[in-house]
Amino acid sequence: MSTSPSDDRPLPHAEHHHHDDSTGASSRTAVNDADPNDLEALREENSKLKEILYQAEQEVIELRDNYGAFQKSFETIVNRLVIASEYHDRTIDRHIRRIGRYTMILAKDLKLSESDSRMLELSAPMHDVGKVGIPRRILMKPGKLTEEEFAIMQNHTVIGGKMLSNAESKLLATARKVALTHHEHWDGSGYPTHSRGEKIPLCGRIVGLVDAFDALTSARPHKVAYPIEIAFELINRNKGKRFDPLLVESMQNNLDAFIRTKAEIDTPQSMPGMEFQLSERDHPSAHIFHAYRFS
Repeated sequence: MSTSPSDDRPLPHAEHHHHDDSTGASSRTAVNDADPNDLEALREENSKLKEILYQAEQEVIELRDNYGAFQKSFETIVNRLVIASEYHDRTIDRHIRRIGRYTMILAKDLKLSESDSRMLELSAPMHDVGKVGIPRRILMKPGKLTEEEFAIMQNHTVIGGKMLSNAESKLLATARKVALTHHEHWDGSGYPTHSRGEKIPLCGRIVGLVDAFDALTSARPHKVAYPIEIAFELINRNKGKRFDPLLVESMQNNLDAFIRTKAEIDTPQSMPGMEFQLSERDHPSAHIFHAYRFS
């Protein structure tokens, strides 16, 4: 009886099945043949790596906590420096809190980054640190300043800039810009360098505006606190002259937030009343109003 040639050939599926089984067996053999000492070494190495990662995580947490404590201490020192520079003013603590909050209102409206906004909030209260070098008789004078006295008063920007110069800290570098430029005017009529427009750093323009608002709405040796509406009218009258028009519009759009902030920080006795009289420094006909002094 003859045999068909196909009878001697293995079936295709049988060949395929044999290959799969061989691979699986090979893998199982490799695992089974692994040196137990090698496996134990891998386990120990993995355990050590986990311990190293855990220790690194703990160090990061400790560094973060230390940095937070350092940041808080630094802010406290800055606050004390500001208060010391204006020790004659018993309301200075509320003033620097309002200034910081006011700058944040404008920074948020201008969509500044969170880090830039925070930097501005912390540096703004240092705007008048140079007043430590101005005689008290001028700072506390109840009447109009003479031209000579006003020239001396202007020096506080330069003194503040020198006090904060050569600082490696970004915060103090920003504060230096603020101290030097918060009395520069949009039209170039300010001091000390007569910078104008956007050549004045944004931080200086913002602080200059909120400082003027705070001065107008707070009692000073030469004036009572003005009602919010009157204060803003005086500011609006100087839009494009002393103040950046865009910032004045931002303040107008957020005036309710300014009013709430002042109410949260001030005592009822320090809030502006309805009866008032413009001081001779702030009266529109007084030349000193346009040259500036709301402080």
